[in-house]
Amino acid sequence: MKIQKIIAAFTLALLAVNACKKDETVDTKGYLTGTLEFAYPKYVAKGDSVYFKPSKVPAHPENGMISYSWKVTPGMEKDTTSLSADLGFGYRFRHDTTGTFTIACTASPAGDYYSTTTSNYVTIVEKGYKGTLPLETNAQDSLWVYEGNTYAATKIGGKYWMRSNLAAHKSNDGSQDIGVGYLNYEVMKDVFGCYYTWEEAIKACPSGWHLPTDEEWTEMAASIKPQQVSEIPTAFKTWKKVAGEMTCYYKLNSIDMIPLQADVKITDNSRLSVKMLGYANNGKYFKMFNQQAFFWTASEDSDNNQMAWCRYFIFNKADVYAEPMNKKDFCAQVRCVKD
Repeated sequence: MKIQKIIAAFTLALLAVNACKKDETVDTKGYLTGTLEFAYPKYVAKGDSVYFKPSKVPAHPENGMISYSWKVTPGMEKDTTSLSADLGFGYRFRHDTTGTFTIACTASPAGDYYSTTTSNYVTIVEKGYKGTLPLETNAQDSLWVYEGNTYAATKIGGKYWMRSNLAAHKSNDGSQDIGVGYLNYEVMKDVFGCYYTWEEAIKACPSGWHLPTDEEWTEMAASIKPQQVSEIPTAFKTWKKVAGEMTCYYKLNSIDMIPLQADVKITDNSRLSVKMLGYANNGKYFKMFNQQAFFWTASEDSDNNQMAWCRYFIFNKADVYAEPMNKKDFCAQVRCVKD
């Protein structure tokens, strides 16, 4: 019995020594200093080639070598090491695939140092409206092509209205480049439509179409659901309880792009198909995406010649509002009406 107790005590002592040794183990690997970053586009058209390269790189504490590798997921099974002097990497996205891709860059240092990885997301989109913001067309629609995009127009209150936002890159006389794409991406002009200043919007609609006045917008609103609206829509005033009749749910690459509207029953009975794509200030600062929609009218503000009227929607409000905006600084979207 005494021998067994001695053996047990010896065993416990060994375990205690091993535990202490394990606790005393020190991680001798070091870390790179600085950060790893690379520039990337948020939106790319399918089939396009993109060149990625670091904009910031970490430093090796011993001035040792650092190799850089890249990986696109989905699309690549393993990393590829950059052989370029600028540490960059070129990649061509498939011509038949849309969706969100992860781009990862890894800096691997020589010696006993940890690697560091950074990643970003790139969304591949379809060029043009087809497949990106799908519109179900039927025999009521008038289809027409302008600058390579196919538009659907629907008859509301006796006039044909565009069901998609205008995506014209040129003024109707061809003399001026107009409009900006979402977040200033050229490819997004043909996905969401363009954001225009008022001066551009006046020149944007193609021959046979025009930018509607607020009176024309109001006539259209009055024709949609007058039997259920106690207050008849009035020009330059808020229209009550008609927003759901004009707005629609929409997608980008099969992903829903708008939150559910608990207080607004979205029916799009008018088939105007308004989408909440926000607005831009000075063609640079994009705001209220997925929350509001702004459209220029041809009506100038009688009290201030630097302003013109917009019609706008708010995603969780049943009313449609009117407000004058600066002609030169404010960028809204455009729906054309047939002459």
